[in-house]
Amino acid sequence: MGDAEPGVRGGEAVRWTLHIPITLTTANARVVNGAHAATAAIYRRHRDACALALTVAARNAGVSTFTETADAHFRYVRLVRLYTGRQKLWDDDNLVAACKALRDAHQPGRMTSRGPKRRWVPGAALVLSDGPTWSAWGYDQRRDDRGGVEVVISDEPIEPVRAGEEQGQ
Repeated sequence: MGDAEPGVRGGEAVRWTLHIPITLTTANARVVNGAHAATAAIYRRHRDACALALTVAARNAGVSTFTETADAHFRYVRLVRLYTGRQKLWDDDNLVAACKALRDAHQPGRMTSRGPKRRWVPGAALVLSDGPTWSAWGYDQRRDDRGGVEVVISDEPIEPVRAGEEQGQ
């Protein structure tokens, strides 16, 4: 499930590129994290699938994970939508909204604290939090025959890529 390429500098991995074989859906097609039970359930299923795929790819690449503040440090993450065939570039607001579940899946797993039905929310623990205190996020998209999402995780800043720009050209 997914493939990965570790980046190495001085014998220590500081940047990882993961390919996650999931399909992002545009925010125009659904409510992202709605209060209605049906849309909330759709979001939870997608977030849980993202967490599983991300966890497997990260373990295969040897990405260090964080579960406690003492172990954590700031991380830079770039999510790149890989579109194929007749798919087109999305507006930047749709791209960010489509990546919400995947971004949430980067955090450590946790118990929900809402209402009487407490339940486990899975997470890959690649960032301690997806807020600005512990991580910086970037979003791109490019045409690629593999489809899915490319996740670049780094302990150092990641250079942005212009939307739709083909890499290696």
